[in-house]
Amino acid sequence: MDHVHVEAKRGAAFELPAGESVEITDTEGGQAIDVTAFPAADPEEAFSAKYTYRRTGKVRLETGDSMYTTAGDPIATLVADDCGVNDLLLGPCNEWIVSEYYGQEDEIGCRGNLQAVLEPLGVDPARIQEVLNLFTRVTVTDHTYIDFREPPSEPGDTAELRAERDALVGVAPCTGDSVLSEGGPTPIDLRVPDGVEVTTNF
Repeated sequence: MDHVHVEAKRGAAFELPAGESVEITDTEGGQAIDVTAFPAADPEEAFSAKYTYRRTGKVRLETGDSMYTTAGDPIATLVADDCGVNDLLLGPCNEWIVSEYYGQEDEIGCRGNLQAVLEPLGVDPARIQEVLNLFTRVTVTDHTYIDFREPPSEPGDTAELRAERDALVGVAPCTGDSVLSEGGPTPIDLRVPDGVEVTTNF
């Protein structure tokens, strides 16, 4: 497999053939990572967090669980996970979130990074709406309030996702100077199948 280093506050995207896997590693620990996916044959169909927790009955993905699309079909499966905490509730941060909540100006956020790397692969930027938040711990209290906390991942923790069909996959570490990037945003590492071309925005 080929190693890809993704810089902090940036993203990467690639086509992952059916049956092949990507390994996503939090190199320094405490870093939330956004992942989304689209069928290569029809990028109008998109990963859906909402339909994933409808299919799985969970708001946290665990080993053996699949990511589902807007058509209700599996697109990728979490086949290994060192951390064990992966959220489906939070949307990707964008320019107004990082500006209004974290005081970061001139940042495009996780969504902007995913748009930048997936658009060259044929994904309409407007379709990038929902993500799987790897290593992200979210709690809901009183059936009303969402509270997100420090990612529990340790340095080197890795999640492996296997494509259930040819998929366009986007990955971006959280860009916010917030509790989701303990100590500040950090880089991540990917391992993709040999020969897979990776698009980045750095």
